[in-house]
Amino acid sequence: MTNSKTINLTWHWPDQVRAIATVSVILLHVAAPLLYQYRKIEISDWWIANIIDSAIRFCVPVFMMLTGSLLLSKNESTILFYKKRFTRLVYPFILWSFIYLWYNFDPKVTKSFNMTYVWEQLVKGTSYHLWYVYMIVFYYLLIPFLRKWIQVATTKKILIFLIIWFVVLMLSLSYLQMLKSRIHGLYFIGFLGYPIIGYIVSNRLSLNFNKYKLILLFVVGWFVTAVGTFYLTQRSGNFKGEYYHYLSPNVMFMSVGIFLLFKQISIISNSLNAVIKMISTYSFGIYLSHVLVLSLLKEVGITGSWIHPLWGIPVTTLMAMVLSISLIYAIKKLPFGNYISG
Repeated sequence: MTNSKTINLTWHWPDQVRAIATVSVILLHVAAPLLYQYRKIEISDWWIANIIDSAIRFCVPVFMMLTGSLLLSKNESTILFYKKRFTRLVYPFILWSFIYLWYNFDPKVTKSFNMTYVWEQLVKGTSYHLWYVYMIVFYYLLIPFLRKWIQVATTKKILIFLIIWFVVLMLSLSYLQMLKSRIHGLYFIGFLGYPIIGYIVSNRLSLNFNKYKLILLFVVGWFVTAVGTFYLTQRSGNFKGEYYHYLSPNVMFMSVGIFLLFKQISIISNSLNAVIKMISTYSFGIYLSHVLVLSLLKEVGITGSWIHPLWGIPVTTLMAMVLSISLIYAIKKLPFGNYISG
């Protein structure tokens, strides 16, 4: 067992960033179902879910920034990179894809569990949260080639690219619809800006970011996300999540603020550092398994609204986190468990 002194000495900011993003993903998935019940639940309950969900939209962008920060600065062969990352990614992904395939199979909807059905499900994703794994596989394929450019490019050229990326994000907003072309820029540029931001703020810009300014950046993005979502939802009468989009400018600002803030904060509590390290170590397995855990909790009546959402959302998140960690820990104890746990 790691002693307390070792925990302090081995504190590493990526563990902190990865842990907060992992918890945020579960919190997001617990709060989200309430948002689609606009006008069916108390408006105060809906606002609780909206405020919580708006505050944690940074989860996926932060994961992407961390990927860029850690991987784009490395020097290793393309083959070695693929071997190291994909063996850790593909085996757990395949296992959990089949777990969700089995769990979600409904004979009332699909009569036959045949190869056609299996293939169709695997192509589109056997669970809604697995979209991220499909995306990260693509970016892992791209990273060795992106490295070749970014490591020799000047900081000025990288910043120009990020400005172009930000303009594309702005043009994706509905109130700038008249400026859109038939060819949508996000189809080409997508999430690419996030790993590049992670790289440049970690390896090129030696700036002392003021923590209060970072908090303000996050709060402004949070406010715009929550209020903008309410405005669009109220106007249409149904939930509208445009401001929740990971590629919206408001989410981009809050994501950068949180990433830089938690990159600078040093946790001095040994017990908290131990929890952070554990969540970080099991993060991929937690991500893969938490939707199954949430589904099982739902079957016994435990959701974000099983008690008042102010308490139900965090309590359900905590339960899902503990159960997911326990499940992944147990799988790791099995023969070859490290290859399938995530």
